[in-house]
Amino acid sequence: MAWDEWERLKSQAAAKTPTRTRLNQAAAIAVPLVYETAGSAGETALGNQTIDSIQDAREQGAGNAMTPLLNYAEHEHMSAHEVRQLTERARSAYDAGGNDSDTDDARGW
Repeated sequence: MAWDEWERLKSQAAAKTPTRTRLNQAAAIAVPLVYETAGSAGETALGNQTIDSIQDAREQGAGNAMTPLLNYAEHEHMSAHEVRQLTERARSAYDAGGNDSDTDDARGW
């Protein structure tokens, strides 16, 4: 290879180096940013699904707790007003019970 051709190729490579350096620098920032954004979106979706599952379980538990009570009210031929009072008291007790748990002792604290 002639010296002139070597110099020409060397100057072309030098001209491309700043562009490659900038691209490498941009990639060094963009790739982790995209990775973290995708990871955060996944965590948010998983968190939302967990909260939805907990809420569904709570609603199902409340319904399961009320079924025997409503069966009793039907068996006793209670009026609509009596059933409404009974279910309101039961819902209040059910909701209060969710706040009255003693998990500290279960964990040994």
